[in-house]
Amino acid sequence: SSNEDVTSSEDKFPIENTTATVEFNDLNRAIALISFGEAASESTLLERCILSIRRRGKFNGQVIVITDAPEDRYNSEFDKNVTVLQAKEDDIRYGYYVDDGMKYKRFKTLVIDYMNTVPELDNIDWLYYLDIDMMLGAPFIDFVKELHDRYNIDNDSDATPSLHMFQDPHGSKFKVNSGFIIIDRHTSNRCLEAWRDEID
Repeated sequence: SSNEDVTSSEDKFPIENTTATVEFNDLNRAIALISFGEAASESTLLERCILSIRRRGKFNGQVIVITDAPEDRYNSEFDKNVTVLQAKEDDIRYGYYVDDGMKYKRFKTLVIDYMNTVPELDNIDWLYYLDIDMMLGAPFIDFVKELHDRYNIDNDSDATPSLHMFQDPHGSKFKVNSGFIIIDRHTSNRCLEAWRDEID
């Protein structure tokens, strides 16, 4: 048998002593990630992404993962503030798209629906979707505060439905990149539903 040391999930993904540097805190904010397909399940992309969120990103708040990986794939991998949700079979459109990746992309449009199934996440007002191949290199709360201030992003249950994406740095000026999305739990669902209608 192996004599290698066993590293606990709390050692790999520490959340203590990493408080954000500004008052704009993570108590009502969550990061949403999706991990789909065999290649993602067999890789460590998700683990590395969450590690960067905790360490360099200094984000202590909730991280929501939606995945089609086997239920035991991520057992005991993460800290107590990571919620792993299994994708519903009815939400996966097998063989429906020419581009197979699109059947997974539609889960970006379902993040509020999945979050709503977890009562412990009822306090979350803002969701920040990240592709799992993104690695944070600086405090996340500082970054999103700057975006909220610069673009006057606020949540108001009576506000016009909105969803915030940004220009693709590698594409034309008319293209947006869905690898990072700011989602208002109270107003964005109509936008997400419209986007899903276009995907479907």
